[in-house]
Amino acid sequence: MQENKEKIKIISNERLEMNGFLLR
Repeated sequence: MQENKEKIKIISNERLEMNGFLLR
């Protein structure tokens, strides 16, 4: 379960970075 939380965190972070990149 802990690993899943870490994976979700990383995925959400990557998505935020992608969104920020697209918004620029």
